[in-house]
Amino acid sequence: MTKRKLLALTLAIVLLAGWALCSATYGEKPASHPKLRIGTYKSYILALVYYRSDVFQKQMAELSAQTEQAKADDKPELLKRLKIKSSILQQQARGQLSGRAPIDNVLAHIKDALPRVAQDSGVEAISSKVNYHSPDVELVDITDALVQQLNPSDRTLEAIKKIMKQHSPAKTK
Repeated sequence: MTKRKLLALTLAIVLLAGWALCSATYGEKPASHPKLRIGTYKSYILALVYYRSDVFQKQMAELSAQTEQAKADDKPELLKRLKIKSSILQQQARGQLSGRAPIDNVLAHIKDALPRVAQDSGVEAISSKVNYHSPDVELVDITDALVQQLNPSDRTLEAIKKIMKQHSPAKTK
């Protein structure tokens, strides 16, 4: 056999093998992989639980006591700073309870529990808001699991149920 014929035969075999390999997998779906699961939560619900918590009530009692002490000690500059702090806290709470402000101060109280909540919920990440996700991503609401980390009272849990039945801030404008 001549070199030319041997080269043509080798090329033909390689092309046929390539064609056979491609046609065998063409049209088949690629092997499926599990969806990425992202835990989401309703930030306004966590804010509600936090502002009704013993932790926050203690913080407010301390601020109130400091304010009264500043009045009693006739310290107008300190009193002014405490009133500003109180005003800022009120504005922050309003924004968080409406779902329009970040809740970093709330999450700080449960940050150590986040890995465990993610693992127990079977999610790889936790976020309050996802603007877009591909079909390969599954969003999982883990609000209830996060709420439990703040040790809510029964009254707070009832309030949450009522709010969830009514509406969410995202639906109202």
